[in-house]
Amino acid sequence: MKKKIIKKFCKTFGIKVKKGAGFMAYPNEIYYPRHKKNYVSDGFMDLINRHYPDIQNVSEFTWSILHEIGHTQTWGNFSKKAWKKYEKTAPYTYDIEEYYLIPQEKAATDWAADYIRKHPKKIAKFEKKIAPYL
Repeated sequence: MKKKIIKKFCKTFGIKVKKGAGFMAYPNEIYYPRHKKNYVSDGFMDLINRHYPDIQNVSEFTWSILHEIGHTQTWGNFSKKAWKKYEKTAPYTYDIEEYYLIPQEKAATDWAADYIRKHPKKIAKFEKKIAPYL
């Protein structure tokens, strides 16, 4: 049921949704964790609250899904060279604040924040549907 809700939400963006080990994105598909314990990441919501204090009452799961969608929406803003550099550095960046400052990560999170601001009713509806599964 949860996957159906997420797929329907993501259909608007023309992307596929799959379960995986964690949250991840490619140009036309996103992954979300197979296991509930992987829905949260240490420090993520603290970072969100610091950088986007105007956005309240949105779950970490929704932020994470939107962040991954943000990658699909901003993917083309970066060159192949930038993505190669990303692949060599991002997986080894463990500090959440440093990770956030990686251009591709910041772009995806900024995209998510803009989407939340522009579509509060759609986000509230998604949150209500997904809440029983979080």
